[in-house]
Amino acid sequence: IVLSLRRQLEAFAALVREEDRGVLASAEDGAVAMAVVAAARRSAKLGGAEVTVGRPRAPFPESVA
Repeated sequence: IVLSLRRQLEAFAALVREEDRGVLASAEDGAVAMAVVAAARRSAKLGGAEVTVGRPRAPFPESVA
């Protein structure tokens, strides 16, 4: 997680300096990751039972994603 945070901060700093270093992940990617975390928590509460990972509900327009 430390390496991921470091890369995100480096990418943000590059954008502030107007250096294009690309996008690490979109808003939709983040929402999907959080859906997976939520499903893992539900599974743990159910003793490890299989659960369905739901898709994020909010629309993610291309300008945001």
